[in-house]
Amino acid sequence: MMKRKLLVLVVASLMALANDNAKVYVIVFVNVTDEVGYQEYRDKTAAAFAEIGGHLDREFDMYPKTQSSIGEIGPFNRAFMIWYDTEEGANRVFTHETIQKHLPKMHASVSGAAFFSGRVVPSELGPVGEKYVVKLSFLKPGVDRREMDAEADRINKYLGKYGFSVERNFATVAGQGMDPRPDVISVLVYKDASKQSLLMADEQAMADISAFNTKYLDGFVYLSGVPRPQAAGQP
Repeated sequence: MMKRKLLVLVVASLMALANDNAKVYVIVFVNVTDEVGYQEYRDKTAAAFAEIGGHLDREFDMYPKTQSSIGEIGPFNRAFMIWYDTEEGANRVFTHETIQKHLPKMHASVSGAAFFSGRVVPSELGPVGEKYVVKLSFLKPGVDRREMDAEADRINKYLGKYGFSVERNFATVAGQGMDPRPDVISVLVYKDASKQSLLMADEQAMADISAFNTKYLDGFVYLSGVPRPQAAGQP
């Protein structure tokens, strides 16, 4: 079993491919221990978040139970998909006076942090789904990425009949807070949450997913959640 370390806040800062003016994509997992204090922090940083070009795509309530081949991680009770207009704007999170002023409130309301950088091929988001799954993938050394991606595409097309699709695929290239870091972070969505049980009862689907994980991955983690109304402010 590989040794893993994961702090409670995970930030994946991911630059779009083949675009000199790339947006910076971020995914955040957080364990909020003081809901009032955390929302106060977000309220007070809302204008600053917008000023530096920050945008919130998705916000989720996360289930406490995870499926993991690498042991326990978390806990997480909230997750966010964020993007910034520019890399410069994303970096201003660490220097903006208003955000830094209220950062102690955030630290007092949650636990720990980890940062990952990488790439994502941007795409338009569809309507909000009913249930989301975030998969952290740890690739085997020497994996043929093209072969792996082609097999993932084949499986995902089959799973589409259950209203299942991939909203974002993040390929990480650097980070801190987890050792080793996940190589790929995928945001998966069910348009109809009730269809997940049908997918999991499909023996062919589950066999294909299991074979994929065995062939290409050293380890994986599935985190599940549901969408929640989006609030303003830097998560």
